[in-house]
Amino acid sequence: TFARVQSLAPARFVLIHPAMIPIISDQSKDYNTNLFFDTTYSLIEDNWLVTVAMIVKDNVGVPIAWYLHKHETEEDYKFFLMEIKNATHNTFSPLFVFGDFAPALKLASKVFERSVYYADFFHLVQNCFKWLTKTGKSQFRSVIGVYLQVLYTSDSPNDFLNNWESFKTVLDQNGLSDFRNYFQTVYVG
Repeated sequence: TFARVQSLAPARFVLIHPAMIPIISDQSKDYNTNLFFDTTYSLIEDNWLVTVAMIVKDNVGVPIAWYLHKHETEEDYKFFLMEIKNATHNTFSPLFVFGDFAPALKLASKVFERSVYYADFFHLVQNCFKWLTKTGKSQFRSVIGVYLQVLYTSDSPNDFLNNWESFKTVLDQNGLSDFRNYFQTVYVG
């Protein structure tokens, strides 16, 4: 039995297990400082999406809510996050939200006023490798992967900018100015 099953014009459903509500409502616990999201695309027929919200408790990822939806708009993700927030009577307020590079999810995460949104390394690499494959340049995955890791683990904004300059040089030397432009536009800004 789930605490809430919500449907609007049968395009979205939120499932929150009742046992999760007291767990995520307790802000004195460290595991309530981070919230993780992952979306699986076209999981079932008719191109439904499934987004899972998770916390980490005792070093284990624990799903707290599931969202079946048809669209990836800011409004759709806000609906999901507000359902989580409302289920806890506004007591769940993570410091950090982790997800993919979906702009709609990043914008929607602002329903948790104090949170900062971070995209994870897996999705960064996945998105870049998809771009390389789509453009017929998958042979550059290993060199791109190394530099993505260097960028992602930069110790400071200054460090990041220096690493980005080195990465741009390598990209240009390998005839990847189109990837440089893509990365600059999508990730660096």
